[in-house]
Amino acid sequence: MQILLSFQGGGSVNAQTTSALPHICTQPSPIILHNSTRSLLTRRNVVRVYHYLCSHGYSPKNIGIIGDSAGGGLALALLLRLKELHTELPAAIGLLSPWADLNLGGDTMTTLSEDDPILRKEQLSACAKLYVQEEDVQNPLVSPVYGDFTGFPPMMMITGSREILLSDTLRIAQKALNDQGGGRFEIVEGLWHVFCANPSLPESHDAIGKLASFFAKHLTQEG
Repeated sequence: MQILLSFQGGGSVNAQTTSALPHICTQPSPIILHNSTRSLLTRRNVVRVYHYLCSHGYSPKNIGIIGDSAGGGLALALLLRLKELHTELPAAIGLLSPWADLNLGGDTMTTLSEDDPILRKEQLSACAKLYVQEEDVQNPLVSPVYGDFTGFPPMMMITGSREILLSDTLRIAQKALNDQGGGRFEIVEGLWHVFCANPSLPESHDAIGKLASFFAKHLTQEG
């Protein structure tokens, strides 16, 4: 029995209702949506949700994790926390335009600041201040790009070439290569932040189909 535990975007502080993730619901795996207001309480809650699934008939080999934008950061933070707890990790993780550095350290924050029609650095900066508050912005559970991905499951990342957070995806991909020996990522030419949330785009259907195939490959059917 398979399941996708998935996290929506929302700048870490907003409960977003529009997401790329529901479009995967046409696939056979059930799906859980969790808004990514990444407070300490939310980080604890997602760990509880994962443990609940593992204690109610789902093997980690049956569980996939997926997140878009801030939800991608929350998905990575979940895996880092599970590692700290010495808990068996899920079978695979998929990321769409992930926001993984609340320090806003990526170079595309500057080079693509006027190219992304969806998101601006000023928006990210305001959300980061609301979320981080007294925490260390380089704490990997806050900004997973500073974490250790050793032992992570297979990972797939999709982003657009006009994405202001493109450098976050590239840095995650480099860490996946260094820490776990690989990771698949695709940059879709001419597209922007979380373009997969627009079902009218052919590129969105293509990306979602690739993610569905990725999870079908890595999640087992056994209980």
